[in-house]
Amino acid sequence: MGAESAGSGAVSRARRRGVETRSASLPHQSSGRGRARAYAGGRSTAPPRGAVRHPCSTARSREDPGAPMADAPEPILLDLWADIVCPWCYVGRVALDRAISEEGLEGRVHRTLHSFELDPDAPVAGPDGGAGLPTNTEYLREKVGLSPEQIAEGEDRLRALADSLGVPYVDVRPSGSTRSLHRFLQAVQATVGHAAAASFFAALQDGYFSGTLDIFDPVVLAEQARAVGLPAGDAAQLAAEPTSPVGEKAENVVSHDIATARQIGVRGVPYLVVDRQFAAPGAQDVAAYRQLLRRFAD
Repeated sequence: MGAESAGSGAVSRARRRGVETRSASLPHQSSGRGRARAYAGGRSTAPPRGAVRHPCSTARSREDPGAPMADAPEPILLDLWADIVCPWCYVGRVALDRAISEEGLEGRVHRTLHSFELDPDAPVAGPDGGAGLPTNTEYLREKVGLSPEQIAEGEDRLRALADSLGVPYVDVRPSGSTRSLHRFLQAVQATVGHAAAASFFAALQDGYFSGTLDIFDPVVLAEQARAVGLPAGDAAQLAAEPTSPVGEKAENVVSHDIATARQIGVRGVPYLVVDRQFAAPGAQDVAAYRQLLRRFAD
């Protein structure tokens, strides 16, 4: 089933149940297998924009780690599928972070980051890290088949969005497999915690899109992971040997996240699920995220 039909079904079910959908001004994602649509105008084959009843929505159990303590405000659970090098995930993450801060919900939001690979067949970085990889423009031109004009149009659009958020955005970036990055991310999340994982994810994205960090260098990844609290031994294992016990455990989480995304019909990222009930696919602007969060905070 294509992403459009799967998503439309979720929207139809939501409407039949009387669930209100929410509009957003940036309904854009990067689609898997080639990243083309994010650059060729930004349109995706994702479900229609806004927050809709999630097709796999479940009620919280008493054993749910997100369940509130007595007299404590109800936590807001966010499950976010994203790829670190995805430009729509970058602007969407910045907007979401800002919305959480502006709503004063830092203490209530419990965010779980789920792994997603835009292109599982992307080249794996060698000893030279990002320096040995094709650039994003080379990748889009040679593998995806976009014209220089299409690439420039997409990059200009994304740079304008980044400018509106006050964050840097470089046009030329290394393009390669993000599997090792996701292993580090999931190791941080499992070992140090969700807040540390969010900080690690943000640091990698900020460094990548500003051109100041070679996120394909395992030494750099280990440094960034240690900076948010991952034990040095774990970071060294991940950097040196993906099949180490730490690496295998993280790889299992990455594989599970990707399989879950496929199961629930995720075809592009970012893909946000709120309180395990409502899906907000695509990068939203700050106002839309604030509206969505406010709905669940009340």
